[in-house]
Amino acid sequence: MAVSMGAYRTTKASRARLGADWPSTPTLEGACLPAVRRALLGKSLPWAPMAAAVCVLLGLASGCRTSCDDAVDGPAERVTSGLTDAAGSVYESVAWDGSYHEFPPQKRYEFVHGLRGVPRLVQTFVSFSETPFARENGNISEAAGNEVIFEGVDATSIRVRNDTCETFYLRVAASAPFDEGAAGAAN
Repeated sequence: MAVSMGAYRTTKASRARLGADWPSTPTLEGACLPAVRRALLGKSLPWAPMAAAVCVLLGLASGCRTSCDDAVDGPAERVTSGLTDAAGSVYESVAWDGSYHEFPPQKRYEFVHGLRGVPRLVQTFVSFSETPFARENGNISEAAGNEVIFEGVDATSIRVRNDTCETFYLRVAASAPFDEGAAGAAN
């Protein structure tokens, strides 16, 4: 169970306020965190444990809401315009040099892939440009961390969500499971 209280940040000043016994690893900064820290460090005021408990309960009550200003909330947008080869073995949501799907914070997509089964391999790519290869300095990379969260992969679709506070442009590629007849013949 995770409670979101803000962005990670650490400074010499914040470590100095906490005392030398506080770890020098990145810490969460937020409205409730000083009371939580004091309660954990034993440097608490009489009300600090109660304040920490209230903050945790408030965090749990907020559910899975995001702190992103431009977050998109709602059901997955269904995408049926991708490219699948005639054999049903390779899917692309958009060609490499095409216009990628805008992927704002918390946006969900359901890509209908048309493959002959549950994809064996799914790759996701993100860019800060809608058409990353149309510009001389454009680029793209494979998604990492929570840039693309897989919410489901089955025989008809791939469901993803942007779990960051950043807007990206998304490309999805997938390959079908092996054709058992062809795989057996190769052995």
